Amino acid sequence: MIRLLLCLLSNLTTARNLNIATRVRTLELMPYAGLNDVQEVKSHGSKLDSLLHRLKITKPAPPVETVLIETTLSTFTNVVSLILNITDPPPDVDLHRASGITLFSNNLTTLSLRGHLKAIGNILVQSPSTAFPCLNDLSIELNDRRVHVSESRLDSNDLQVINTLLAPFMNGLSENLEAISLAAWPQVDISPLFERLDVFPNLRRFSLLAPFNTALSINGDASGLTRFLVNHLHLQSMDLRIRPTGLAMGPGDASKRLASWFRESQNKGAFDFTRLKRLQMYAFDSDEGMQALLNCLRESQKTLEHVVIRDYYMNYDKVEGVLNALGDDSPLRVLRINIENLNLEIMELFSKKVPHAHRLRLFVKAVDASVSLFLKSAFKRCF
Repeated sequence: MIRLLLCLLSNLTTARNLNIATRVRTLELMPYAGLNDVQEVKSHGSKLDSLLHRLKITKPAPPVETVLIETTLSTFTNVVSLILNITDPPPDVDLHRASGITLFSNNLTTLSLRGHLKAIGNILVQSPSTAFPCLNDLSIELNDRRVHVSESRLDSNDLQVINTLLAPFMNGLSENLEAISLAAWPQVDISPLFERLDVFPNLRRFSLLAPFNTALSINGDASGLTRFLVNHLHLQSMDLRIRPTGLAMGPGDASKRLASWFRESQNKGAFDFTRLKRLQMYAFDSDEGMQALLNCLRESQKTLEHVVIRDYYMNYDKVEGVLNALGDDSPLRVLRINIENLNLEIMELFSKKVPHAHRLRLFVKAVDASVSLFLKSAFKRCF
């Protein structure tokens, strides 16, 4: 299996001649690029590594470019995973043809779209969900860049892309999708998307990376995300990282709104997950956020195997609360947690509460002197 990263594809008859096209299963494309771009080609487990280490790609006139792209892409007949990077597309590039998405859609199981909302809309306008019968893993990363936070609000064109293209595309895949990953950086309001998403009955993995204050509640309403979570309590894996960005990382209006959202969402049952095996979550420095986190741990304590709690350093009482929520006989195998002060009491707590853990990652602000003495003594006994 080969993962191939190609930039522009305008001068890649070399790739066909090297007889690697049919071996490529994961293809990452940049359908356009600047002059004389150099891009690495990654080939895992292949003897062609040294030969294919680098390709130098030049950019011909757009009509010739499109023909060469389509001709080259047509030789990649076994691609099942496609990653498209479509940020800042030049006006003279036909994104739909240059991406080759039509050539691959029938066999794709994984699709990742990275770029500006408008560019992704240009791809989807000619790519109905019915063209992806095997697709079960969808990732969308929006990286529109605006200078001022006030410009984060969706304009009418952005809203039209969400309402008429993105949401219908995702809803058309509702019966097949098992994994959805959404990211919005740094200032793209995706709250209208959640208001329009249907139920995905087979969804098992959900990932959301977006600043709460600039991507989910710009208009003061994140109820769409609440409804989405309530409709998908059958999730087995959830990555919920919605930490506010900028000055809102500290005390302020955004943090209060996030705390309020946690409280209201928990009251509606948005964190009553009972089947989670993996949980990665930013709980924020608020009682409401901690309660939402603890509720997830309690409800899924019989199934949770992997837990990551980010961006918040906990004292002994809160660490104890987390471990108590996991239960006395937790099947947990991996735990990542931030601790204000590591002492022997906390170490003993871990040994009692998560005895089956294979991997314990502790990020600490300070280490108590008792721990240092204990570790020095242990090293002396070992050596």
